Amino acid sequence: MIDTRGRDFADPRKMDVCGFFESREQAVDAWRAASQKHVDDAFTKYVIVKVW
Repeated sequence: MIDTRGRDFADPRKMDVCGFFESREQAVDAWRAASQKHVDDAFTKYVIVKVW
């Protein structure tokens, strides 16, 4: 079991990457939509990663 509070991935090849966004607001909207799809799965975690 992987601790969902950490940064370790059970299988990085199965990561769901949503994309690159022009603003944090757009990223938050995408994060909410992706998180809502898996609301019943306690072991699915979505994060916003700033790359610049």
